Amino acid sequence: MNRMRIAVPTQTQDGLASIRSEHFGHAELFTLVDISGNDITGVQHIANMPHGNCMMPVKLLQDMQVNVLVVSGIGTTPLKGFVTAGISVFFAPKFPYQDVKSLVDGMMQQEFSLMNPDQACQGHGSCRVKSI
Repeated sequence: MNRMRIAVPTQTQDGLASIRSEHFGHAELFTLVDISGNDITGVQHIANMPHGNCMMPVKLLQDMQVNVLVVSGIGTTPLKGFVTAGISVFFAPKFPYQDVKSLVDGMMQQEFSLMNPDQACQGHGSCRVKSI
């Protein structure tokens, strides 16, 4: 693993202890984690965009030079948008990865798979996240 910037939808601004949001579209903010080799080199928080346009957060994370997004739930429109923008979207179940640190550790250990389109939520209120 070389350099990467991971974005995690989160509910709190507690650095690596930030609590994950269960769904990309419901996250108040994103915790961005910079990784170089096997080392965490930076952590920052940015506010999520209003949910009115699912593509606005895609542009936001693209502008922040994110190349990996890790979620437990995401809609089909933003998933397609991230893939088009060149940002890899990985699926990580909420449990046992409840905070950013455990999720980053899992990512560094290559425990997650790229999210398949059939795992995405099919619209508001119909999210049934399927593990692989």
